Amino acid sequence: MRYIKNKPSLKSFSGFTIVEILVIILIIGILSTILILTYSGIQIRQRNTTRVSDIKLIQSNLETFYAQSGFYPSLADMNSRTWTTNNLKGLEPTTLQDPSSKVSALRFSDYPIANQYSYQPTASNGTSPCDNKTVACGKYTLTTTLEGNSGV
Repeated sequence: MRYIKNKPSLKSFSGFTIVEILVIILIIGILSTILILTYSGIQIRQRNTTRVSDIKLIQSNLETFYAQSGFYPSLADMNSRTWTTNNLKGLEPTTLQDPSSKVSALRFSDYPIANQYSYQPTASNGTSPCDNKTVACGKYTLTTTLEGNSGV
């Protein structure tokens, strides 16, 4: 008697088909995209919250300075680390800098731009420039640009 060993058929192998593998890859891709977009949105909201908080702290310190001196600082004063350390007490250097700014130096812009706080002092009439030497600064505009279509 001859003994013939049965060869396994294709149906007895178990595994994944190419279609099943592609579907799994597609699902993983969709889930990772959702995760990345959610994380990015959380970071944007966090930086915007920091910006608003920083602007409020700076404003509060500017109003305190005005109450004591009778004028607001000039743009040159606000861009001087020594001046801000001596006159705007209680503010950390990071408070005076936009959270997404790559520049480590303290620098306020004289017009609103992204990734930088803006400080625009003017005379009491609101139109003429001031330097606190010839013309006292009586008003100011303090701005930040928010990310994600949130405005200024």
